[in-house]
Amino acid sequence: MRTLEIETYSDEIHRIKCDLDNTYWMYIGTLFVPLIKKEMLLKELLNMRCLNRNKWVWDASECDDPCRHHERNDTEIKYHGVNRSVARFKIAKRWIKDFLIDKNNLGNKGLVYFYILGLNLTKLDLENFGRNGGSDLNIYNRFFRTVLIGEARYFFSEYDHIIVKKIYHDKGPQEGHEYFPWYTRYRIEMEPDEKLLIEERNVQFIDSNHKNYPTPECDCRNESQFIQFIDVILGSVLCCLHD
Repeated sequence: MRTLEIETYSDEIHRIKCDLDNTYWMYIGTLFVPLIKKEMLLKELLNMRCLNRNKWVWDASECDDPCRHHERNDTEIKYHGVNRSVARFKIAKRWIKDFLIDKNNLGNKGLVYFYILGLNLTKLDLENFGRNGGSDLNIYNRFFRTVLIGEARYFFSEYDHIIVKKIYHDKGPQEGHEYFPWYTRYRIEMEPDEKLLIEERNVQFIDSNHKNYPTPECDCRNESQFIQFIDVILGSVLCCLHD
């Protein structure tokens, strides 16, 4: 019996208008990280922050070849506003072009598994998802579960058991939603799945800006990198579709 342990990292884009047909869209992006590949993926992302030697260290004093640009490169990489900083743009480009496309995809490294779901809100009957302004988060809650469960089973179908150790999500309005933090595992427990098990009861919300860690609760600097990575992927796809 083959068992795989994974973590998931998610971000979203809420209500963006398509000017071609005046429709409104929502996007959910999720990165699936097998724990057996987590350190390798993290190393690739971190080293690409070092524009000089491809060898990143958190503490600039430990660098073998100081470049005087460490602080500039030690920045949050988000698609929104990435062009406001030369360092951010270069790192984001390296993540997408040099790593994701050239090294991972063309080089068949098998380190990256992500899925993006676009929802045409104009075609949904929003009244079925709650009233008084709560429908968008309710829609997100419903389809987030679909993405996580469906794609985990799809990507890792060769395994007999898939254990989701942690579900991470970028900090946002979902954190205060009545159902979102706990509902995914609850639904699976209602309909037992022999293949998929979610170990952690609640979604863990983390700040995408790694510079806000460590905190007394956790040091999520590494996990923040994956949130930033899926954000850049999601933003890049959005640009292709809507620009």
